[in-house]
Amino acid sequence: MKFTIALAVFATFVAATLAAPVDTAPNYDDVKALVQQVAGNITVGIQQVKAIANQDNAAVGADIERKLKPREDEATAVLNRAMAAVEARTLTESEARGFFASLNQTLTAARNEISPDVQKLSPAVQAQILQILNTAFSTVEALANDIYAELAKAAIEFAPDYPEVGRKIGDVANTVNVSVTQVKAIANQDNAAVGADIERKLLPRENDAKAVLGQASAAVEARTLTEDQARGFFGTLNATLAGARTDILPDVAKLSPPSQSQISELLNSAYTRVEALANEIYALLRA
Repeated sequence: MKFTIALAVFATFVAATLAAPVDTAPNYDDVKALVQQVAGNITVGIQQVKAIANQDNAAVGADIERKLKPREDEATAVLNRAMAAVEARTLTESEARGFFASLNQTLTAARNEISPDVQKLSPAVQAQILQILNTAFSTVEALANDIYAELAKAAIEFAPDYPEVGRKIGDVANTVNVSVTQVKAIANQDNAAVGADIERKLLPRENDAKAVLGQASAAVEARTLTEDQARGFFGTLNATLAGARTDILPDVAKLSPPSQSQISELLNSAYTRVEALANEIYALLRA
């Protein structure tokens, strides 16, 4: 069973009108605590995955542990470099985004590497692991953005560019629409009956996603959308997309391994794109 994690971590995009400099500085003690929380969250998530896998199937659990170990080490190394910059009080928002981009690549690679092994576990355990990873990655994502926000206090303040925000919301809608259409096409081509079930389950989630993005677009047109409001809209959108993924997971498992892999890669790419666009919007709205 292929699974996807919306995780990841946010990229940045700044293209707006220059305003007055901000006269505040980052609270590096707070940033340090947040980085420590990221590290702890990743450690706990990985430990839980290994424990559940071992309890379900010791041989498969051993394979998962073996594959996760080098990725754990890579993640630790990235966070140690970030922590060193925090302790030196030199870490900037841009550098932090670079560290978390590397961390995201490492965690994504780990997820992809253990995916074939996770598919050998019982459906109940597969669902547990998916839920653990979803929760862990969502928490890391939130902590990363708390770090960016704190470090942004040393940056230059920008005014919102609402036309650009509107264009990016349109890009998000297009990305979601295209990925959903492609998932349905792959499923239908592989197995028409399963494809029909997937289409039926996706439809209400598609409508929910369109409604959320419609609300965001309306706020943009009124020139009232704030960063906090945008985060709320995208939090709802993320929950909707995660729900859609969970809804179709049992059906995707009925498809051929190549189709499962295609759908997994497709959703990974789409979620990464939506994530990046969301954070470009946050940066444009940050005042």
